[in-house]
Amino acid sequence: MNMARIGKHWAMACAAAMTLLAGQAQADNYSETLVQSKAARTQTVNFDDLDLSSSKGQQSLYYRISAAARNVCGSGDYRITGHLGSAADNEACYKRAVNDAMSQVNAGQVASTAD
Repeated sequence: MNMARIGKHWAMACAAAMTLLAGQAQADNYSETLVQSKAARTQTVNFDDLDLSSSKGQQSLYYRISAAARNVCGSGDYRITGHLGSAADNEACYKRAVNDAMSQVNAGQVASTAD
């Protein structure tokens, strides 16, 4: 196995460990979520100041998650990335990151109401 493949596998293992640790930390605190990309870049989005029972709070949360996802995934505009493939990959990453983060928030809200 060459060094590049070993490094790639190591990075993926580290990303998986960070995801598990982040998920464990969130089990106790439902006021933030983690947005991450395929390249193991992450950004925490805090939302303890938002009232998620209101539409304004929900819109603010979506905006924060969307901005964090764009930050960790990169631009979906081929004029900025310089390549259609990169733009498409970034856009797929963005959609996946937003969906994953919103799922974490929704799971946390359901769990907090069950307590």
